[in-house]
Amino acid sequence: MRSRVASRVLAVLALGALVLAVIVPAVFTTSARAADDSTCAPTTESPDLTLLKNNQPVSADNPVRAWESLTLQFDFALEDGHCAGQQYTIDVPDELQLDSGTTWNLNTEDGDVVATMTYVDGQLVITLTDFVETHNNVTLTGWVETQITSNITSNTTNPLTFNANGKTTTIQVPTGKCVGDCSKMPTTLSKWGSASAADENGYRTGRITLQFPAVTQEMAGDADYVIAQWEDTLTSGSQAFSCPASVSGTSYAGRNEWGDPVDGTTAVVEVTDCGDTTIKGTIRIPVGQFARVWIPVTFQGAGPWTDEASTTIAGVTHTDTTTVVRRDGGGSANGERQVVPTPTESPTPSESPVPSESPTPSESPTPSESPVPSESPTPSESPTPSESPVPSESPAPSESPVPSESPTPSESPVPSESPTPSASASTPVVATATTTTRAAVPAATTTKPARPGLARTGANGLGLVLGAGSLLIVGAAMLHRARARE
Repeated sequence: MRSRVASRVLAVLALGALVLAVIVPAVFTTSARAADDSTCAPTTESPDLTLLKNNQPVSADNPVRAWESLTLQFDFALEDGHCAGQQYTIDVPDELQLDSGTTWNLNTEDGDVVATMTYVDGQLVITLTDFVETHNNVTLTGWVETQITSNITSNTTNPLTFNANGKTTTIQVPTGKCVGDCSKMPTTLSKWGSASAADENGYRTGRITLQFPAVTQEMAGDADYVIAQWEDTLTSGSQAFSCPASVSGTSYAGRNEWGDPVDGTTAVVEVTDCGDTTIKGTIRIPVGQFARVWIPVTFQGAGPWTDEASTTIAGVTHTDTTTVVRRDGGGSANGERQVVPTPTESPTPSESPVPSESPTPSESPTPSESPVPSESPTPSESPTPSESPVPSESPAPSESPVPSESPTPSESPVPSESPTPSASASTPVVATATTTTRAAVPAATTTKPARPGLARTGANGLGLVLGAGSLLIVGAAMLHRARARE
């Protein structure tokens, strides 16, 4: 019998353990799944691209020529639900040159950074910030200055192909003709320069280019070449020559339709003097050719930077000046702040501290009035039962021994005097009264204001499960003991 009881108890315990093992993990699994539901919207949008010249889109009425400065512009309209760190990329074709490494911010009118834009290794990268996580209908507009190379054909329309975030976009670029006779050999000194993106210390590497006039036989006399002396001086601050300078040069036999040099040969270049702001040297230029020299310079700040150069060939001095500027970029952005769900007002539960007023239970000391039972000491008066000896008068029945006169039983109603116990009964009445007053006190406690209950969020689900399981196990144990006693 006991073995059966034990088996039943063990079965109940096993069932309880099984219930806990199944329900408890389910509670946590549900919470974990809810936390993993958040995802970021995919970056599938493609931008609208525009190529500008003099702030106007390139067209047949606004054609492009090699080595002109242009502006590449893009516009994005983003879907809602993006996350910080997501990126968009625009592959720039070889026909366009941009300064590599520079990063620009795309800001709102209030100064919030919505995205950053960087050009690296032929690719324009746009990276989103956490602004997109709190705003909807986000739009981005960006632009970068660029220069079109001579890898285009004149007097026609040249297609420039971009890969914009996985989507191929083609811009038709009408081209004009080089102004003047660009294939003609140069006859005077000219110069220009460029600066790269700043490093972490704010320094920019760059170079100055000097282009020398072509050498004629008349200039060389009986020689096959001339030695041209040159000098370059920096005329503004925040720039310096890197000494000892690694200056290089090339001589060329001709130029193409865009004025680019062709048929180049390494030239002999020597640096005769080098300082922070002035550098001097010589270059050998063969007859029938012109030459170029590249001088390294270190820049600081945002520029622009100016300098001047001179050269003397066959007793004739040529001079020129230039201004070095960095290619710039920038943009703007906009977005609408997300509407915060009204549940944020639910913090009204913070007012639930009203329970702090619940200390009204301190008034519950009204039970202290229950000391009414202190009047119950009236039982001290209950000694009145000492009067109950009145039943001693009941000895009247002792007269009943006169059996023969038993008809006198009609007088037996004398016991009606025993109702005097009703006097003693009066004391019990007092007792029942005290009992009633005590029961009434709890009724008073029910008048306490009920504590405002908080909305059930499921957070107490685990407690309920564990409590139920515990009660199940305890009940089974008590059942086992009871059966054992039997």
